[in-house]
Amino acid sequence: MTTSQNSVSLQEEVRLILNLAVTLADLQAQDFAVLRSLAEVCLPWAEEVGAEIRAILEANEATRQYADTYLNGDPAGWYRSLFQMTNEEEFWLQEMLVAVEHVQKDVPNEVIVGLASQWINRLARRAQEQLTPEQALAFTRSMPRIFSGTVTVMVATSEMVTMRTFMEETGFSRTLIKRLRQHTLQTFADQLRAALQENGSNRR
Repeated sequence: MTTSQNSVSLQEEVRLILNLAVTLADLQAQDFAVLRSLAEVCLPWAEEVGAEIRAILEANEATRQYADTYLNGDPAGWYRSLFQMTNEEEFWLQEMLVAVEHVQKDVPNEVIVGLASQWINRLARRAQEQLTPEQALAFTRSMPRIFSGTVTVMVATSEMVTMRTFMEETGFSRTLIKRLRQHTLQTFADQLRAALQENGSNRR
């Protein structure tokens, strides 16, 4: 395979993704500690919330095929892992592995992103119902930041492994792949602008 002079090592790319996720999500040092402190109350929600997330996938013809592959078909188990995390770096690497498995099983990023708000809404409702006001406030601050970081890690990892796979299989450099992609993206953008213009003309 031809090695691009501007290639980035896997370790460096992983570090960049994790730094990006933590920064954009505004993750705080105490966020996972907050979850662990509330585990006795919040962990029992796992099966019920996991079943609700799975039901959302199964109820829609467009997403039914992902019910057994999103989070490896075990949303409840994934939720429980949030409370069992003791090593933050290990947790994020595990989330990256989940993202790689999503790519292997053709789970699209829109499923991951789209379900994040479903998780947060369901968990926030239970927090308001079953936690003290102080606990609910802490939970509803920490959990969305963790979800935001997780979604960022999964989407960025998906992009990374797709790029690296293409580089490995074709021998193309990252720069060349980006150049080719820009050409295709320009074509898509032109087509969308034309469609928008046509729709606007039809409304007049």
